[in-house]
This record gives sequence, C-alpha cells and structure tokens, in this order.
Amino acid sequence: MNSELKSQQDSGQVVTYQLATPADEPLFSDVAPGVFDNDIIQKHLHENLNDPRHHLAIARSEGLIVGMAVGVHYTQPDKDPQFFIDELGVAPCFQRRGIGKGLLQLLLTHAQVLGCREAWLATEADNIAARSLYASMPKCQESHALIYTFPLPMKSE
Repeated sequence: MNSELKSQQDSGQVVTYQLATPADEPLFSDVAPGVFDNDIIQKHLHENLNDPRHHLAIARSEGLIVGMAVGVHYTQPDKDPQFFIDELGVAPCFQRRGIGKGLLQLLLTHAQVLGCREAWLATEADNIAARSLYASMPKCQESHALIYTFPLPMKSE
C-alpha cells in the first residue's frame, strides 16, 4: 500500500489523510507550526520516506500539513510482526478536531495490511490529551510498563 487517502470535513475545511511516499517529499515544505517537535532535516526526511519499514501518515488541509504520525514495523525471531507508533503531532490550531485519531487509525489499518499482529506506543503519564485519545480507540489496552532511555553520544563524522 503506497498511499491511502481519506477525507474528513472539518469546520468547513477538508482534511485529507495519506501515507507519505518518496514522491511526497516536496509536500514537507509547507508544514504548520507545532506538527513536528523540531524543524525537518531534509536528509532524515528523505531517509524516512525511502525506508520500507518506516511509515509516515500526514493530514493536510488546503495543502498545509497539519498533522503527522510516524510508525515502524519490525520483526523478531519469536514473535509475529509488530508496529511501533513513535510520534504523533497535530498543529495546535487544529487540535481537538479528530485529526490525531484519523492519523492513528490510518497507521493502525496500514499495520494490519502489513501483517502486524500488535501495535504499541508510549506516552508520558501526565500527557492527559494523548492518553484520552489512545483510550478512545477501539481495543486499546493501557499498560503500566516503564520506559528507559539511553542517550548515545554522536559519533564524529
């Protein structure tokens, strides 16, 4: 599945959802503030869009990217394929309109097409908005796992 489109009428604006492909790279020159945590780094965008295990769902309104969700599918020797949802962001002025839910549903549907048997994500305990969104999704189960991070120093190039 290269790209899946669906539209939603929102307060007079049409929001279109799609899975981004390498051909969509030029679309990322027009992104609403707050969708991504940082400015897009072109070489990382290019790498992400060209990696078959990385999946980037975007929501657009009048040509402007107003939301995104990033996922990765992976395998392990002893488990069915899984899908990790790494990031979800919606421009502040477009929040609370169902865009995050639309992006999440697009990634979950795509994960099923890929043969993944489970999708998972993590969020901070105090991120009430995210937790409410995830709890509203069908069949969502909250887990109380702990997340550990390991900062790695940059190798000099």
